[in-house]
Amino acid sequence: MNQRTRFPFKGKQVVQRGTVPTGQFKPAGTQIAFTDEQVRDFIDIVCAECGGMIFIGAQRVKKISAILSPDGQERYVKLPTVVCLKCQTVLPEKP
Repeated sequence: MNQRTRFPFKGKQVVQRGTVPTGQFKPAGTQIAFTDEQVRDFIDIVCAECGGMIFIGAQRVKKISAILSPDGQERYVKLPTVVCLKCQTVLPEKP
């Protein structure tokens, strides 16, 4: 099954469990304005595991070894991600 499959009824999209989303977030302060009509036409995202429709922002932390780090020190990198509130499934990177 591919990463993105449609629910049997219009306006719903099932997202399969997958990798951590990165690079899909706008920088802080960037805002896009949408009308109510436009928002109604957007596709709702539904968790593939539990059918939940509420997600929260979270961060996944990765450790970079001193060998790979540009300054020769061990570092942590925070990766933004989105998690289902109901079952804690991480939303895949690509919709």
